[in-house]
Amino acid sequence: SRSAKTASPRPKQNPSANRKAIVALPDEKILFSGDIAVNAAPYMRSKGLDPRGWSRILSGLKNLPVEQLVPGHGSIGPTEGIANTLYYVSRADEIARRLAEAKVPDADLDRKLREPENTIEKVAMSEDYVANMRAVVQYEKEKLAKPSPATPGKGN
Repeated sequence: SRSAKTASPRPKQNPSANRKAIVALPDEKILFSGDIAVNAAPYMRSKGLDPRGWSRILSGLKNLPVEQLVPGHGSIGPTEGIANTLYYVSRADEIARRLAEAKVPDADLDRKLREPENTIEKVAMSEDYVANMRAVVQYEKEKLAKPSPATPGKGN
């Protein structure tokens, strides 16, 4: 006879698709993380990318009492994938924001991304890395181009 299991869905905005869910099985100490946390380099080229929102979600997940991570892609493994994904996403956003603020031209971006100060520790320089970073830089450029909301009391 099978006993009933309790799942704790985590309603979070997923960086690659809003229709995906995070599910924790606290009794089994398992987290089904979808694309939020992976045991490899995350894919950062999805529509609707929001690195800071993604980092906030990962920060909330890293303290869950789980021992196994079941990502939407990649190997099932230890929960270090949560911290590793958080580091990758945060560092990618930091680099991208700096390059976007410096208004690095698209023609120079690949070269700049290969410079040591624009790499992520323990991440191999690859076409996937460059493609991820180009997407995050584009996100940051678009964000910078949007007019800021008016601040109340400042001449409105």
